[in-house]
Amino acid sequence: MRKIFILILVITFSIKLFAQSSNDSKFRLGVGTLYASEVESTGLTINGIYSISERWETAVAYSHIFENLNLSWDVLDVDGHYIFYDNDKKLNVYALTGLAFTYWKRETIGTILIPKKTRTGTYIGLNIGVGTNIALSEKFNLVPEIRGTLFDLSYTRIGVTAQFKF
Repeated sequence: MRKIFILILVITFSIKLFAQSSNDSKFRLGVGTLYASEVESTGLTINGIYSISERWETAVAYSHIFENLNLSWDVLDVDGHYIFYDNDKKLNVYALTGLAFTYWKRETIGTILIPKKTRTGTYIGLNIGVGTNIALSEKFNLVPEIRGTLFDLSYTRIGVTAQFKF
């Protein structure tokens, strides 16, 4: 719960700091859904994206992957986007790379003789992926994305996010 609160504070501060600096849409905030391969479960994500230039963006995202087989994940992503195709702000395609901090929790099944235990841990990985911004209106984007996370724990996430432009 504390991690979610900190993420909301960071995103709120970012909105106030960056959204007022220019009249064009430099900041986007979105929510969406995803599927994670290692847990074989779906989840929800919230993200904030800031446009540094026409080609570069930075992004922060928090994802909660629902419990499957007594295992649940929370993932904090810090990424950079390089836009390599742009079609007059209606559609762009970007490559992404960054860090993923994966916090996991597993609860063992307890019995009368063996008490239930909770184990937790953290993995740090490298994100590599691709995404597309599809402008549905002047203030609204649909963003499908696929990313792989490598190193301590390797997994793939596929998702779609609805983003509001500020």
